[in-house]
Amino acid sequence: MLCLALVLVVGPMVAKAQLSWVGAGYPEQDEAAILVFDATGTPLAGSPGALYLHTGVTLDGALWQNVIGSWGDNSAQPALTSLGGNLYQLVISPSIESFYGVSAGDITQISAVVRNAAGNTQTADLFIQVGNFSLELLSPDEGSTLLWTGGSIAVLAQNSGGAADYVLEGPGGTVLASLSGDSLFSTSIADPANGDYRITATQDGVSL
Repeated sequence: MLCLALVLVVGPMVAKAQLSWVGAGYPEQDEAAILVFDATGTPLAGSPGALYLHTGVTLDGALWQNVIGSWGDNSAQPALTSLGGNLYQLVISPSIESFYGVSAGDITQISAVVRNAAGNTQTADLFIQVGNFSLELLSPDEGSTLLWTGGSIAVLAQNSGGAADYVLEGPGGTVLASLSGDSLFSTSIADPANGDYRITATQDGVSL
């Protein structure tokens, strides 16, 4: 019996998110927004001093673009406002794209590492969605490790915001399945190899 470990993800593999938006849904890139950071469960929980955001955006599918300032530069990188307890916020205005200096392209995520003033204590990389085009893996669970004992593994994903084009890649970037013009993607992985599998959905030039 051959047992293989399989991890299936959508988008980048990151630590559990500590970021959220004020209000319902996700802001569009041409809108102002308020970003909330919850330090609970991070190395910054209970931090007595000011916290700063090392931050950029995912632009046209490329992570960490238009980073504001440089690491440890407290005069250039945004400071968070304490809300009490472990909660902090950042007001992003007049719009997300203006705040990050983006003049062209599609912003689909904000990337962030929250740090203390000295820059010697920090969170993992954190990401939060921008815009209402989103991708959800329904089966199996995202980031799950499966022990395969033969047969195939069913994969089911869906997106919001209308029809999209899907690609499922296996270890090494091999394309295993694709689908055009649908909001629901269903396939199976036959005889899966050990490694990471990734689903990408693309809509109007924006990829998740």
